[in-house]
Amino acid sequence: MTQYDFDFWFYRFYHGNHDLLYDRSADPVPKSLPNMPLNIISEILAHLDIMDLLVMMKVSRNLRSVVQAKVDVVDSIGVRFFEGKNAKIVYNDRFIITYEPKGGGCTVIYFDSYVNEDDYFLEEYDERSNKKEIFVPGKDYLELFNKDLKCLLENRKIQLETIEFTFGTGKELCEKCMNGIVEALKSAKSLTSRTVRIWPFSFSELAQLVAFFPAETLEEIYFAGEKDTGFEQLVSLDQWKNARKFDADGKLSVPIEHFLHFEWFEVCLATFTESDAMKIRDMIDRSTHFGHAEIRSKDMNISELMRVFAAHNQNQNFAYETPDKRFFNVKIYSYLFRITKLSYRYDYNDWL
Repeated sequence: MTQYDFDFWFYRFYHGNHDLLYDRSADPVPKSLPNMPLNIISEILAHLDIMDLLVMMKVSRNLRSVVQAKVDVVDSIGVRFFEGKNAKIVYNDRFIITYEPKGGGCTVIYFDSYVNEDDYFLEEYDERSNKKEIFVPGKDYLELFNKDLKCLLENRKIQLETIEFTFGTGKELCEKCMNGIVEALKSAKSLTSRTVRIWPFSFSELAQLVAFFPAETLEEIYFAGEKDTGFEQLVSLDQWKNARKFDADGKLSVPIEHFLHFEWFEVCLATFTESDAMKIRDMIDRSTHFGHAEIRSKDMNISELMRVFAAHNQNQNFAYETPDKRFFNVKIYSYLFRITKLSYRYDYNDWL
């Protein structure tokens, strides 16, 4: 029995009409949502939140194509995993969809953080709360999460500025999460992003994810972690070579020359030698696009670094002049080397 037939007989019986011989052929045939005019469908979709849209995409193939054809401005998507607790999709730094395991299935919780930040701490049925919670029996929370992420990324009209991956999980679950993300990225119809962020994983996994994004649109890469194994795979990608900015937390053992093509980079290195400083100086003398670098390292000789940039006084904050008369501010402190082109300003609006 279809849901439509069930509703008809249920409400007929509910109102005391118990005639099972009723002829329904004379009743007008109701229009289903996919068969409505497109302007009406668009008007309906405009009033639905992201979780309702995800539910609609699972109802029928027709509805999925209609929803995915809807133009959405997606500034950012955050993908977050926390071992044994939940998985989250954070949409436009505002809408949070949380998937949690629960006896016999899982719960999906939708929350709009812009309505009222205090709502996050309210009970589900508190009249002040804007949270929406659905229990899905017999479903694994990661399986449902992966399915919804795939539906979201399959939208051909998606306009993505930033995508973020956060893994607070153990190795086994990380691999399972990673497999789901890779499948979702493979299914994406129009996957462009200016910025990719990942915490905390290895360079090899970062390379695996970055490779899905067109090199001509990817500009910024953020990484947090101390596993720089497999960096050779990452630095060989066109996405790495064409990016303008790289920002990393955690101690890295990557040779300095792999960062010198960036316009802006900040890294923590296991070692930073006089030879490394000379490579930076020579790059600056030739480069017209370089703007800023900050390098942190416990293995750093201040006197040697100052000598590379012809700083003969004791002032560790000085100016360096290139042969073609461009000036850079240089700061050399314990564990810190920073050099910035005079009056240089990167476009910070996208990541603050």
